[in-house]
Amino acid sequence: MLLLAIGTIGCSSSAPKTQPPSTAAVTTAPNTAPPSTATTTTTTKPNPAIVSPTVSTVTTRTINQDIWFDGFKVTVASVTYDASKHTLIVNSLWENLAVHTAKRLGAKFGVQFDDTDIPADATGKEYASRGVGATRDPYTIPRLSDSFDLDKAVLYFGALENHRATIELKSGFITTTEKPIDLNVATTLSLGFGATWKITSAEIVPWACEVDQPPYLRYKSAKKDEASIVLWADITTIDAPSGGLTFSTLTQGYTRIKLPDGTVLGETTRGVLMNKSQRLRNSPTCFSGIVLPAAGVYQLQISDNTEPTASLDITVK
Repeated sequence: MLLLAIGTIGCSSSAPKTQPPSTAAVTTAPNTAPPSTATTTTTTKPNPAIVSPTVSTVTTRTINQDIWFDGFKVTVASVTYDASKHTLIVNSLWENLAVHTAKRLGAKFGVQFDDTDIPADATGKEYASRGVGATRDPYTIPRLSDSFDLDKAVLYFGALENHRATIELKSGFITTTEKPIDLNVATTLSLGFGATWKITSAEIVPWACEVDQPPYLRYKSAKKDEASIVLWADITTIDAPSGGLTFSTLTQGYTRIKLPDGTVLGETTRGVLMNKSQRLRNSPTCFSGIVLPAAGVYQLQISDNTEPTASLDITVK
């Protein structure tokens, strides 16, 4: 009885029952909430370092060149080209060399591109007389084409058939201009009836001239192969014919210049009555129509309408 009981107990313990595997044992990660949509829709500011820069349409070039034309000295400081507006602004200083107010005419200067002259929009600007100094005055050249290129453009001053100054706007700013030439003249000439010409200076200028009511002196365009001689003098009438003597008679009748080829030119002056013991200080006397090249000996003659009573040789090299 004892052995049987032991055997029965052995049979029941040889194959113990086991529980099925727990699902918790194979689930290694705890349950989590689905990803928050807030983390996927967060916006960030763009990085300035990767924003494409805006391309400027404005180009400025410093020039600082002087030119002379039609009685003006012009200093071109800089140019500014705005491609979006198709305009070129020329920043410049203008000095009037005439003893009279003078106007600049836009048709006479501008920019040349593709062999075409494009005039400035500057007609009618007026400048004070000689000695006042330069006037700062920018001017605009409008209506430029889409193909306009500063490196291929040239500023021009003066018509093609006249004396023309130019400034190339490409690197280097090659400038072509003709400036007045000072002549070494300082002397006193006398007329037979006592009028004296005390010449203080003289110059050859690449433009035409005329004296209107001394001491007023006007300048204007001249053909590219012509120039003028201008004399500056203190003129005194120690004596004069009865009733006075007009300055135009004094100069046109008694003042002339003999060119190297023998041609004689009369002076171009009019107006103002001069009586005894009158003086015009620093008065201009001008002779237009000098043919270039101007080298040679010029003879200034003071005459009594027939033969010179005094003369002065002026050598131009």
